[in-house]
Amino acid sequence: RRVFGSARHVSAKSLHRNFAPPNLTTALAPTNPDNITWRAAYDEEYDGLLSLDVFTEITTEEYREYVKKHGDNAKAIPSMSLLAIKPDEEGNPTRAKPRAAALGSLEQRAWPREGRHAPALSGSAARLLVPVAVEDGRRLKQGGCKNAFCN
Repeated sequence: RRVFGSARHVSAKSLHRNFAPPNLTTALAPTNPDNITWRAAYDEEYDGLLSLDVFTEITTEEYREYVKKHGDNAKAIPSMSLLAIKPDEEGNPTRAKPRAAALGSLEQRAWPREGRHAPALSGSAARLLVPVAVEDGRRLKQGGCKNAFCN
């Protein structure tokens, strides 16, 4: 099933604090004046991952049963949420962005090197494309893709 994300994003313009909380627990705490914004941003990330069908949520009890059945080789990969505030061209906060990150460095599989890194534009490719864009009279802008690692 292929689901292509939306261009919807959570604005960070109404944030009371101009820095991202250190963790999701702090971001969603009732005492955090920005908890509604961070909840909306987290829900957007979670819904995107859910629509791509990239994970299965299980309870602690289901995990324990799985480990009993499959032995020591059955281990969950821990994950965490990384929080960031993305600025606009003037440096003003524009987006609240949490990202779910699996701690793949703890996984004990032997992956080929090319299978472990997110694709990114290399320096030599950027040095090639920037002059072509400038010569064409194009404006250069930063871009991003929601749930890029899933797509």
